[in-house]
Amino acid sequence: VFDILPQFGTLQPRESQVFSFTFYGHSDISAQARALCKVYGGPVYEVTLHGEASLVRYTLSTNDIDCGVQMFDQVAEVDIVLRNTGRVAFPFTVLTQSPESLYPLPGEPFIEPLSGNIPAGGEEILKVYYLPGVPEYFQKVIQLQVAHLEPESITLRGEGVFPRISLDLPRDITGNGRFESYLRMAEEKIQGEQCLDLKECDPSMDTLVLMELERLLIKKHASEQIEAG
Repeated sequence: VFDILPQFGTLQPRESQVFSFTFYGHSDISAQARALCKVYGGPVYEVTLHGEASLVRYTLSTNDIDCGVQMFDQVAEVDIVLRNTGRVAFPFTVLTQSPESLYPLPGEPFIEPLSGNIPAGGEEILKVYYLPGVPEYFQKVIQLQVAHLEPESITLRGEGVFPRISLDLPRDITGNGRFESYLRMAEEKIQGEQCLDLKECDPSMDTLVLMELERLLIKKHASEQIEAG
């Protein structure tokens, strides 16, 4: 289990020698020994050796982060606890985030700290920030690697929304090419989700179509703002 090099030699006056003590660890073992160094014509020196080895073990407080309904232009914040349940320290790194990122960007999870080292029995609180950027459902995957183990996948999901009111007043958007194209997109989406023919649906479907139209317009505007920086 223990190895010492060199095991013998000769030292000249005022000369020194560096010894290398090596512990060959196996999973979940603990060993202790005494090494005796005999000096010819002098005393015997005793060195106590102790070594312990363990597998890397850890737990995550969750692998599924549900942000629920979140304002699309506000940053959501969630904590994840990474615990070291083993008997040896280990490093960790977030693989899906650039080290150059300084703040949350729309549509990209931002984690702090990005990397670190957790001692045996210790824990690290990882703060996850997410800015939806556009009003729609989102689902992202965060890759976290602990030591040499396979990366751990953490799912981040939710829905970006915006405040609005609904009025039962007719809206005349005929002749506006931009609005008409988005209206067709809204009708197709609601038609696919609710019923086969909008004409045969409940009148409340018109409200859903207008709400979807508003969402598409807000999404378009938000996307333009993101692209403009």
